[in-house]
Amino acid sequence: MTEYVLGIDVGATNVKAVAVTPAGYILRQARFATRDRDSAPWAGEVREYVRRHEAENGAASGLGIACPGLAARDQRSIAWMQGRMAAVQGLD
Repeated sequence: MTEYVLGIDVGATNVKAVAVTPAGYILRQARFATRDRDSAPWAGEVREYVRRHEAENGAASGLGIACPGLAARDQRSIAWMQGRMAAVQGLD
């Protein structure tokens, strides 16, 4: 299996994902709608995307997730994001 890392960007409109090798070669890209931003069903969709992707391609050697808002001190969640995506607050 090819070594790769998985990057996920959760935005107010779309979730974008990319699998990239250490040399920078893009293996796969995906995009799906950020549905119902206030109740966060997208969080389950992100988990399912990662599960399916790793089942097909082997485990990623790293995972990075970007999301709007101010990071919590422990850097595991968003401490503040009022307005566009309040459901992201406290999501671990």
